[in-house]
Amino acid sequence: RLAQAGGRLDEHEPTVAEGDLDAKVDTTGEGEAARLGDAFTRMTSELRKNMSALEQSRDDLRDSLERIGDTLARTHDLEGLLQVVLETAVATLRAEAGVVLYGAPDQLRVIAEHGLHRAGLVAPTGVTTGAGVLGRVLASGESVRGRLGTGDLLPVRTEPATGEVLATP
Repeated sequence: RLAQAGGRLDEHEPTVAEGDLDAKVDTTGEGEAARLGDAFTRMTSELRKNMSALEQSRDDLRDSLERIGDTLARTHDLEGLLQVVLETAVATLRAEAGVVLYGAPDQLRVIAEHGLHRAGLVAPTGVTTGAGVLGRVLASGESVRGRLGTGDLLPVRTEPATGEVLATP
C-alpha cells in the first residue's frame, strides 16, 4: 500500500516541482499510505498559502517603491510630498484613511487626505487644544496610537468614535 501511495505521489511530484500547488493525492482508506497522501496535500496547501502571502508582500513592496519614486519626484512640491508620505503611512499601517492638517488650531487646512470620504469621515476644520485625540496631540506635542474610546484616547464628536488611531504632531 505504501508503494501505491508512493506511486501516486510520484505522479504529482513533477507538477509541484514546477510550481503547480493545486495537486492533491487521492487517498482512500486508512494507514500509512493515506496519511502520507494527506500530508502531501496539506503540504501543498500550506505552500500555496505561503506563496500567496509572499506575492502580496512583493506587491506591497512594489507599491512602496513606486511611492518612494513619487516622493523623490515631488521634493519641491510640499503638498504633493505630504500626500505621498500619507498614502505610504496609510498603506503601511493598513489604515482606512488618513489626513494631514496644517495651520492654527482654529483654522486648520487639509494639506493631504486619503480615504476619508470612502470611510465616511470628514476632515476636521478646527481642533481645541487639549480636547479629544487631536487636541491632546496638539497640547502635548507627542504622538498617540491605540484604540479610540479606550484609556485616554477619548474622541470629541468631530473625531471618529471607534477604530484604531495614529496621530502625530
